[in-house]
Amino acid sequence: GRNGKDGANPTGSPRATTREAKVGAIWVVEPDGEGGTRLAEDSAWFFAAIESAADDARGDSPVARRLLRELAALGFAPEDVGVALGDGADWLRRLYGTWFPNAVRIVDFFHAAEYLWAAARGRHGDDAKAAKRWAEKLCRLLEAGRMDDVLAALRRPGAGAGERAKAVRYLSERRGQMRYGEYRSLGLPIGSGRVEAACKTVVGRRMKCTGMRWTVAGANPVLWVRCARLGGWFDDYWEHRHRQAA
Repeated sequence: GRNGKDGANPTGSPRATTREAKVGAIWVVEPDGEGGTRLAEDSAWFFAAIESAADDARGDSPVARRLLRELAALGFAPEDVGVALGDGADWLRRLYGTWFPNAVRIVDFFHAAEYLWAAARGRHGDDAKAAKRWAEKLCRLLEAGRMDDVLAALRRPGAGAGERAKAVRYLSERRGQMRYGEYRSLGLPIGSGRVEAACKTVVGRRMKCTGMRWTVAGANPVLWVRCARLGGWFDDYWEHRHRQAA
């Protein structure tokens, strides 16, 4: 998540630069014995990097380079990536398109659902029960792969036109990466909850406490140690550091 203004700009410029910590994970997918797939146990490999919060138009960034290095360390090439799952942000879509063109690219279901809930609140106002029923219905349709029905419901006249238009735009632009019914049938993951939880574990609990301020040079090593502990390769990390120092 975004960590706000970095008071000690590493470029030496007096102008503060907005930066954020971006966290990702690599998992190994294995057959589930029933014709589908599942995430292999204890296969998570987390990585993180501090970079500018400005949108990256090139599909290249510190976190992208770190992702490629981690893949290589695990013995994988970009073309080995079968699924690329993320929140649908434009910079992430470009990263996946640049480096993993053969992967099945999936937008996290729960990020998509957030747009439906916002549209429901706009449509039904203070009637929380009606908003909940409407949002849950649309979420079920979306998860079943019935995108046309979801978009038709969002476009019907009524209150909250602005929020509904945002949802239509978000879903329409990414519908090719929201075939959730198909992904479910193949046993593919549709949620990035583990990465969202890692953002809190890796970044939030250690680096966003009251009064803390970080430089890039100070923050990145802390992130790497946190990722090592979360991914179960803490000892390997320090062995690598000792070899580098020798």
